[in-house]
Amino acid sequence: MIYQTFAAIDVGSGELACKIFEVNKKTGLRQLDYVRHAIPLGAETYRSGKISRHTTNELCEVLSGFVRKMEEYRVEAYVANATSALREASNNINVLEQIKLRTGLKVKILSNSEQRFLYYKAMSATDNFFERVAGEETVIIDVGAGSIQITLMSEGVLKYTQNINLGFHRVGELIAPMEHSAERYPTLIAEYMNNDLSTFYKMFMEKKPRNLISLSDHLSSLQPYLITEEGKPYISSKRFLEFCRKIRGMYEQDICREYQLNKEQVHALQMTLIIYERICMASEAERVWLSTATLCDGIAVDYCERKDKVTIGRDFTADIISTARYIAGRYRSNTVHTDQVEYLSLAIFDAVAKSFGLTKRDRLMLRLAAILHTCGEFVNMNKGAEYSYEIIQATEILGISHKEREMVANVVRYDSSNFPRFESVIAGLDRDTYLEVAKLTAIHRLANIMDKSHTQKFSDVRVSLKGDKLNISVATLDDMTLEHGFFEEKARFFEEVFGILPVLKQKRRA
Repeated sequence: MIYQTFAAIDVGSGELACKIFEVNKKTGLRQLDYVRHAIPLGAETYRSGKISRHTTNELCEVLSGFVRKMEEYRVEAYVANATSALREASNNINVLEQIKLRTGLKVKILSNSEQRFLYYKAMSATDNFFERVAGEETVIIDVGAGSIQITLMSEGVLKYTQNINLGFHRVGELIAPMEHSAERYPTLIAEYMNNDLSTFYKMFMEKKPRNLISLSDHLSSLQPYLITEEGKPYISSKRFLEFCRKIRGMYEQDICREYQLNKEQVHALQMTLIIYERICMASEAERVWLSTATLCDGIAVDYCERKDKVTIGRDFTADIISTARYIAGRYRSNTVHTDQVEYLSLAIFDAVAKSFGLTKRDRLMLRLAAILHTCGEFVNMNKGAEYSYEIIQATEILGISHKEREMVANVVRYDSSNFPRFESVIAGLDRDTYLEVAKLTAIHRLANIMDKSHTQKFSDVRVSLKGDKLNISVATLDDMTLEHGFFEEKARFFEEVFGILPVLKQKRRA
């Protein structure tokens, strides 16, 4: 039986963490070790906008310790990710370079959507209750040091997510100058949060959620004290709110003693509970579930999925697609048309992908572009592509990076306008990404124009690549004059990008 040792490293806002796993295709993931070190990266970044030399030194020392731990377990592969503290630090490039030179570790800064999706993957793999709860109306609340992520689930898939800058460190830094007595903290924070939370629930919470999943290290450590009834991995919202009020009324030293926490952990817990109390009251959820998932778990699950090391069981791509469809629905997109464009796009993509180096990830970006390309018509029908671009750029989709979101937005943006030269640099994209966007745009243009009438004339579409021609055969009894007329124009750009000429052929339905 072949085993591999893998290390997942989280350079978080409040602590550094490293988990060592044993990976096996048959038996899955098994945790071997877990080391953590508290370090206030987030507090420093949110206060001063950068990470100091002193903190950088401490950061490198701790990570060097992680490297020694990895050598002890003979780790064969690792992934090191950083979150909002480094993401928002103005000197993050310098800090990453120091880490690389002094520890040998290459750390990637995650976009917010990538970070939250890794947590989501971790929950699906580590929380036994997740799949059962996901089938009901559920809200996932991830309270971090810098922000809150509110994610809605329904019928087993993701619907929508929103990031709000209300993390426990950030709120604490903002409220601290106005705080004159400890008793006023909850009131000040509730007032500060009220508008953002009220706006979110009014706009996106179509039904009251039955479940609230808490994704927080500070709360998961309290699971033995909160969940006391065997076989019931949740508590009622009433009991949860009673616990929040209990903690608020306790002295710091009493909390330390009763729950075995240090002073720094107690302060973070108090702030986190105040935020969760407000969210729980606003959502009116019936039950609160405490997830034990960590970012390190998500990193490991993602690695195994990408490398085909372990079968996870959940189709995470379906969650990304579900979110895109929900967004399109909010902007009243013509889903019959977008479904047809998606179908045609994928038929063309699958015919050329292998020959032109396109990947499964590119296929996903093309699907997202097809689903979202008419959103902007809700704002202005004459400038639909332009406003679709703006909507996609401004809307977070869990599971894709900021760069990938730019790719999707640009595919949509240049559907009907001149594709720019590389020298113009689309949104700062590099050369390889520019070429990917050009290829996906060429495919999307063909597919979109083939349903120009929005009447779904074509069925049984067959696409084949033969020599320097891409033959697209469609079954229809309808007149194709409109489609043929516009197709030739779009085919020229496709030929320019791929070096092959698309040819649209009609075969009569029987």
